[in-house]
Amino acid sequence: EFAETLLNCDYWDYHNDKYSGTYYARVDYEQDYNVPDNIAPYLDFISPTKRFPAPLRINATYYHKPSPDASVTPSVLRSLYNVGTTTGKAIKNIQGVASFLEQYYSKTDLATFWKRYDIPNTQVTNVPLNESSGRGAEAELDVQYITALGE
Repeated sequence: EFAETLLNCDYWDYHNDKYSGTYYARVDYEQDYNVPDNIAPYLDFISPTKRFPAPLRINATYYHKPSPDASVTPSVLRSLYNVGTTTGKAIKNIQGVASFLEQYYSKTDLATFWKRYDIPNTQVTNVPLNESSGRGAEAELDVQYITALGE
């Protein structure tokens, strides 16, 4: 409801039977959304609006099944994506993680993840400040790995 009010539009829930009965909240395809002039300079993008996620496709040529004992860790992903050990030093560096699935990361789980993988503590600010905290696999992974790879 907040997005509908802010953007002066209507969101509809679209249902996809083919992919696990997933629901997607999107702006009505015949309607535009509007960003208030006093907010527009602070935005790079707004999502979700009209696009739907593409169906997951794996290119078998490039997909290598990991060994049963393989783990996906921050160092494995840094190597896979050729990030290396570079870290950001600029004071104004920020990252944003948006959550649209009514899932929320757990601050306790995030602290445990950072400790386990020796990731420096980072300030995480919820917007809005009173946003729920809890568990949600997608939200947990997003926040944990984005903070680990973008440190």
